[in-house]
Amino acid sequence: MKQFITLIAIAFISLSFIQNNNGWKEFKPLHGGCSVEMPGVPMVRSDKKKDSLKNVRQMVFFLEPPKGTDDNLVYGLSYTFFQAGTIHKDSAGIDNFFIQLKNEMLANLHAKLLSEKEIHYNSYPGRKYKVSIKNGTAVILFRNYLMQDKYYTLQVCTPVENDNNIAVTKFFDSFKILAK
Repeated sequence: MKQFITLIAIAFISLSFIQNNNGWKEFKPLHGGCSVEMPGVPMVRSDKKKDSLKNVRQMVFFLEPPKGTDDNLVYGLSYTFFQAGTIHKDSAGIDNFFIQLKNEMLANLHAKLLSEKEIHYNSYPGRKYKVSIKNGTAVILFRNYLMQDKYYTLQVCTPVENDNNIAVTKFFDSFKILAK
């Protein structure tokens, strides 16, 4: 009987660990208006930069799991605040916005575009990209959303052979916009 109770206790602890998402934590950046789950606590970097779209304020959060502990190399979340009126809200203006940012991303990363798809988060427009980096040995998967004058980017960098792992889906699917 004691062994049976011990086995039940071990099974319960094991199930609790699995349900605890193996160390994944919800991350809610201050003033970001969003949340996402990551397999640890990300580092933060804030930039005020000038790019082709005007002065912007950008917050970047990234997590590089210790080598060998995760299927992916890097998880990232960033959001950018644009000055009101920077982005024209008609479909041509939104398309131009995504085209310009895609071209800058590819140039900055020295990346090759593998796929692109139009997506939405609720009614907000977005794009999904898959790019090849490091001479084809790794890919970065992006999901980008434009919500009024705020632009969100989620990204996962992974070895090319792991680009469809369950942690990628978990990360992207955990993204939420929070009510004000």
